Amino acid sequence: MSGTLVQSPSVPATATWLGRAGLAPFLALPAGMLVDSARLTLWSNLLSAYAFGILTFLLGAWWGIALLKRYTSVLVLSNVLFLLLLSAFVLMPAGSFFLAAATCFFVVLWTERRHALFAPQPDYYARLRLQLSSVASAALIIAAMLSWNWR
Repeated sequence: MSGTLVQSPSVPATATWLGRAGLAPFLALPAGMLVDSARLTLWSNLLSAYAFGILTFLLGAWWGIALLKRYTSVLVLSNVLFLLLLSAFVLMPAGSFFLAAATCFFVVLWTERRHALFAPQPDYYARLRLQLSSVASAALIIAAMLSWNWR
């Protein structure tokens, strides 16, 4: 087997499908907050944990890429962002965490668009990440408004 990677033509379709499926909790949990205010804390906690998990996954992907390409700055940045995100998750009320997480989605996206390490991203992936980050951030901002509305 040679060292050349062959990309399947189904990768963009699979990535798109998986990415969009991953938006379901970002959409369903704020809807739960809206229609079932009796369980607002449950829906908020689930959304906080899901957003934290997705952002941790994205930052973790940076680790693998940065280790392979030897970009110390990205390793450090991923750790700093993770520690800030963890602090927000643990210390902030849900509404404030939702805003911090929405901001973090765009910081991650902006970094991926600007840093040389991520330059070889395929166009479909860059577009998909913009779409997914935008929807996730909008859902988190709506959830923040919903969580503050019922206090």
